[in-house]
Amino acid sequence: MTGKEYFNGIRAKIDAISNLRRRMEEIAELSTALGGFNYDEPRVMGGMPKNKYEDKTIMLAELSQQLSDALVDCVRAKSECDLRLMQMPNRTYVKVLRLRYLEDKRHSWGWIADEMDYSEDRIRHLVGEA
Repeated sequence: MTGKEYFNGIRAKIDAISNLRRRMEEIAELSTALGGFNYDEPRVMGGMPKNKYEDKTIMLAELSQQLSDALVDCVRAKSECDLRLMQMPNRTYVKVLRLRYLEDKRHSWGWIADEMDYSEDRIRHLVGEA
């Protein structure tokens, strides 16, 4: 596995957490939305009425468990990565790799260049060298 593949794997874990959070927000928003009556289905007398919030609550609980598992996995991977980065003698490499791959928000090359006071091309080269 190359360094880029390693860091992209961690980046994918961070992105998966963001996606799960976004999905949970969508479902929570939908669960509070007003519903309507479906005139296409025949009315059935008797039986248990369907709770329109029950399905969404179950989905939220499942997503919550997935999020919890993903967070644990991500923290473990980031901790392992931090231990490896601390062994690197070049602190510039460490900083550029952390900004590019380990932040919760994905930073652009331009943002990292401004943050570190380098050109975008130099930042790309630093990441490649690191």
